[in-house]
Amino acid sequence: MHCFGGINARSQDSDIRTVLRNILTITVIAFTLGFGAYCKTPEKKTGPAYLGVLYQQTRHGVEIVQIMPNSPALSAGLAIGDTIVAVDGERVGRASSLRLAILARKPGASIVLTVLRASGDRENLTATVDNLPDPIR
Repeated sequence: MHCFGGINARSQDSDIRTVLRNILTITVIAFTLGFGAYCKTPEKKTGPAYLGVLYQQTRHGVEIVQIMPNSPALSAGLAIGDTIVAVDGERVGRASSLRLAILARKPGASIVLTVLRASGDRENLTATVDNLPDPIR
């Protein structure tokens, strides 16, 4: 199989629905992660590690603005308004640092997120990153 920009380019994928499904998958991935794509194969889910949050950079770290349903972030106990200040003890000062820290992990890996709660309390939460979910069934 060949991948180009995340679109599955196998010759038997000439069906327009398959091509459109792959394009939609890339669009959702780009929105969720802010960049990038992966090559979807029917045999095995592959792709970047997924935490399941939308965030914005603040002067204190990376603030969570949305948590996806059934995501590793939700399971770990992250809440909207939490500010991630470290991943596995490494300071996270920029949104790009958080993104790279998550992408450096393989799906199934555990990470320790140090968060600053809205109350001002600092807390360590453990999340197990997952495969990016398939948006189309």
